[in-house]
Amino acid sequence: MKWLLILAVAAVVLALAATASAHRFVSSPSLSIHKQPTGTTSPGKKVIVFGKVRSSRQICREDRLVRLFRVRPGPNRLLATFVTNFFGDYRFARHPRRTQKVYTRIARLHKVSFGHDHLCRAARSRDVRIRVR
Repeated sequence: MKWLLILAVAAVVLALAATASAHRFVSSPSLSIHKQPTGTTSPGKKVIVFGKVRSSRQICREDRLVRLFRVRPGPNRLLATFVTNFFGDYRFARHPRRTQKVYTRIARLHKVSFGHDHLCRAARSRDVRIRVR
């Protein structure tokens, strides 16, 4: 009977501690974008588009789905997707046949669990021109 009382008190203390540690945060990550090679390339030659999701919160950097889009008249075209690593890095290998502008995006992420509310806002990189001659 004494053990049952001790377990009940411990459960109440843990529940109150979990509630006390509950929190909410909102983060606005940024998305960088670069390409290699930096100059003009030949048609079909490999071009690496890479960058990083930057945020003060790990949940907003790691395991984020980055989408690579090509700018065009009308709706932009989705070219590829990549899941970021622990550091928020992403990388795409492309073989463009003509000059194009590309950019990357991450969607909004909202995770809610007992007493925790984590919101990572959506982000878009700048446009990068891939010159092909």
